[in-house]
Amino acid sequence: MDNRLNCTGSKVYLPVFRPGALLSLGDPHAAQGDGEVCGTAIETSARVRLRVSVVKGMAISSPPLTVSPQRRQEAYVCTTGIGGGDLHRAAQDAVLSMIGLISSSGIPGPEAYMLCSVAGNLRVSEIVDEPNYVVSMCMPSGIMGSILPGGGGEGAD
Repeated sequence: MDNRLNCTGSKVYLPVFRPGALLSLGDPHAAQGDGEVCGTAIETSARVRLRVSVVKGMAISSPPLTVSPQRRQEAYVCTTGIGGGDLHRAAQDAVLSMIGLISSSGIPGPEAYMLCSVAGNLRVSEIVDEPNYVVSMCMPSGIMGSILPGGGGEGAD
């Protein structure tokens, strides 16, 4: 999941589909442009400090994340679509995941869809690992409130 939005202070929510599932990390980047369009970003070794928590009852099919305001001008909540050979489908999946997150707060689906169009930012995060394209739908966290546990609103850490 090469995505320049995954940086210091970000929170990534990974769906777990199996009891006893494991977690591994790898492939850290010192720099990567949106899209990662050729064979590599700037690969590096890294020390990673992370906290892992289980959030029960969260129904997600792809990994949403929050992006810390320390690295960007504004904090964001982002959803991802990881397409198997179809960039358009990856974009649709990212948008549908955002609509699902917004709808979980009680906003009806059609209004959530319109909100994605007027306030969301759709970006290609990775295209080099064909067919595993990564597209992100980013929404300012001020709009999102606190939809994700411990990760919405302006006070996201």
